[in-house]
Amino acid sequence: MIGVKIDFGILKKSGKKAIFIGILGHIVPAILTTCVFYFSKTSMSLDQVRNEILIWSMSSIVVVAYLLDELNLLNSKIGRLAIATSLIETAIDTFYRRIVTVRFLYSNAKSAITAWASMLAFIGYIFVIIFVARPITNRIVKRTPEGEPLSEVHFVFVIVMVLVLSLISEFIGHDMSLGAFFVGLALPSGPPLGSTLVEKLEGIISALCFPIFVAVIGLEVDFTRVVMFAYALRPMIFFDVVTMIGKTFGVMIAAFISRISFHKNLTLAFMMNAKGITELVHLHSWQDIKYLDITYYTVILMEILIAAALVGPIVKLIYDPSKRYYNGQKRRTVMHGNTNGELRVISCIHTQEHVPPIVNLLESLCVDSRRPLSIFVIHLIELVGTVSSILVPYQEGTSDSTSSSETIMSAFWTFEQKKNPKLITIQPYINVAPYIGMYDDICDLALEKKASIIFLPFHKTILLSNTMESSNEEQREVNLSVLRHAPCSVAILIDHGNIVNVDVAITKLIRSLVVYFIGGPDDREALSLAIRMGLNSRVNITVFHFKQKDEEINVDMGSENQDRDMIYELKTNFRERREMLVYKEEFVKDGEGMVDIIRMTLRSFDIILVGRRVLGGQAESILTQGVSMWSEVPELGCIGEMLASKDLGCQVTTLVVQQQQHINEL
Repeated sequence: MIGVKIDFGILKKSGKKAIFIGILGHIVPAILTTCVFYFSKTSMSLDQVRNEILIWSMSSIVVVAYLLDELNLLNSKIGRLAIATSLIETAIDTFYRRIVTVRFLYSNAKSAITAWASMLAFIGYIFVIIFVARPITNRIVKRTPEGEPLSEVHFVFVIVMVLVLSLISEFIGHDMSLGAFFVGLALPSGPPLGSTLVEKLEGIISALCFPIFVAVIGLEVDFTRVVMFAYALRPMIFFDVVTMIGKTFGVMIAAFISRISFHKNLTLAFMMNAKGITELVHLHSWQDIKYLDITYYTVILMEILIAAALVGPIVKLIYDPSKRYYNGQKRRTVMHGNTNGELRVISCIHTQEHVPPIVNLLESLCVDSRRPLSIFVIHLIELVGTVSSILVPYQEGTSDSTSSSETIMSAFWTFEQKKNPKLITIQPYINVAPYIGMYDDICDLALEKKASIIFLPFHKTILLSNTMESSNEEQREVNLSVLRHAPCSVAILIDHGNIVNVDVAITKLIRSLVVYFIGGPDDREALSLAIRMGLNSRVNITVFHFKQKDEEINVDMGSENQDRDMIYELKTNFRERREMLVYKEEFVKDGEGMVDIIRMTLRSFDIILVGRRVLGGQAESILTQGVSMWSEVPELGCIGEMLASKDLGCQVTTLVVQQQQHINEL
């Protein structure tokens, strides 16, 4: 299970940096501890010190991957580097343990022939895995339709094959779990094989097998002996601490040479000191062959548990990847961008159904060669059956691409070809990550590409009959996380099934839009986006500016002045095309009056733009207090949620806009 989740392709993506850090992070603690041993007067033997080095200088990819997954850092840049580095260290550790196994067999059998026969048998065993087991599973994967799990017959065959090869590993003198691990490494990670194994086995393993294994380990400890020999155990604890310090400095030195910032450097060093299931497995195997005294076994187990308990909270305390999005200096919004310059947008796609409505929206933003549109398309794919998340430029025919990705990107390229190349450029990406961490890659790309706005699809599919066809709560969590952390503005697109394919999206043009404007940063951003769309000569804009009448209200004069400036900019942009703009000030007594006007007017337009008006982020208008009281979809705000509800009967495409929030947090 663990081996099949590991993809060696991460080494290609991380390059020499991971190899350098992995090697130095493994060698430095070994050299430091060995030197301290020779220069100190200790009762411990060299073999005992080597055992300590073996445990505390290693970083297991299994342990690191589960730590990163728990901290939601699996698809962060530092997380990807940690995975690749720990893979290098796992390989070094595996090679070293084979040498230790040969040496152990030689010392017990008193025969070099027996020891080397076991080593040669293991090499032959690896060849069988690579040249027999892997080709067979690759053929099974090719026969499985894309998007479908393995058939029951193929699943049972793979399980039987793994069990047989694991027994062979035990028979030739090596641990059964190691054999299963190597088989897993050789099998193709990800869907359909990795995802099927995870779906069918991970629950049993994590909920049943793992707790039983830990309980068995716990039954073998003897704390009374630790108390009795506490003084004699001090050298052992000392060398363990020395090894961990050496490990920390080894990783930090390598990371410093690789020009990684101190903050990330320190975080990576703590990640590499994580301990967990792998160390417990090695410790248990040593105990089974009576390689360790029960006292040493108990102390090492206690140290592993302490390290496992401390590393996670420390990493969480010192490293928050989302802080880099709160730049505090740069405003990445449509409102603060150059109206007559390039507009950069991030377009997020989960499924093929999300393509036509977003293409239809983007088409309206294509103005002229003086105002080009750069679109960074991200196909978001859930990470299943592997620990290595990716965010890479899309290249047709590569191992990262799927038929779904090819269909999506082909649609965008068709869109690009049918428009003037001077107006639009498409840069496609594939993001394979757990849903809980997808926001990090989306926000990171937006920050890197200096995007002004991120377009996200609404997590519910709404049909023309105004019924909800499906709802994806994982996609909703992605949207909520992007709204919380985005380094630019964000817009959620609510589609009602009006646009069924890309050809319709390109030909059924947006000719009229409406902005329901109350005031505040989100509404101003929605209006700025409408102005940008209005630069397209065919697009008519209608703005309903709702104001309260007959009441004394507290007004934020700063925000009120910015609202006036925004309205002035709107009128200025349409000074020479006044017939394309309709601006109405609607004085209403309360939210009910506003809703009545929206209900009467919304069917006259091709698209509706509204501000999210996030509660707590800006002063709530009295006009929205009653509307927002029963909010169930906070990512849409009160007006957006009302437009998406079945009660209003809206069948018009709606865009809910939130202006960049994190400006002054540093």
